[in-house]
Amino acid sequence: MYLAITLIMVIVFIAWILNLKNSWNSIKQKPNNNNQWQEIENNLNKVIIDIKSMGQEFTQPATTTATDLQGGPPISPDQLGKIIEKLNLDVVTTTPTSTLP
Repeated sequence: MYLAITLIMVIVFIAWILNLKNSWNSIKQKPNNNNQWQEIENNLNKVIIDIKSMGQEFTQPATTTATDLQGGPPISPDQLGKIIEKLNLDVVTTTPTSTLP
């Protein structure tokens, strides 16, 4: 049994060494292309610019047509403040569901 386990370990170790050797040889043979890196950098810069422009679109204030399309009545800031106060009072005045000591 020990012999079988040892043989399997030796086979795996040899396969690992051969794989590393082939990987290093393939890395040495590939030319170092700066054009590829420049192309990747240009594409990344385009993506970052697109993301920034999309972020600016999200910071624009909502239009009144959005509430009309959703079918909801327009809410004034005073009404919104009252709703928030009522919700805060409801949260504060509720009793806990468990009475652990």
